[in-house]
Amino acid sequence: MRKSEPVVEAIEWIQEHWKEGKSLKEVAWTFQVNETTLEHAFHESVGMTVKHFIDTQRKEFVLQALKDGYDFGYEVGQLIGFRTDRAFYRWAERVFEKTLWDLRKKDESENG
Repeated sequence: MRKSEPVVEAIEWIQEHWKEGKSLKEVAWTFQVNETTLEHAFHESVGMTVKHFIDTQRKEFVLQALKDGYDFGYEVGQLIGFRTDRAFYRWAERVFEKTLWDLRKKDESENG
């Protein structure tokens, strides 16, 4: 599939600005492209959906932040584009299948 310039720009923007917390719908609107077309082109280019890509980036960031000693989850949530603390904590529990507290305890026990 040949991608139009706005679609290519949108894909690059998502890859560079994933921390900003923009939805696929918002990005598609900004670049004036069809949301479904953008999702399909992103998947074709990157090998995963936009949501999966952003979740993967966020997970890696959270794990590194815990290793770096961030004490407050809400700080991390703000850094990766969550608009509310609650949204961040709910997301973290969904993707890690445990609370951030439990994840932090596991990290502390592994790293002494």
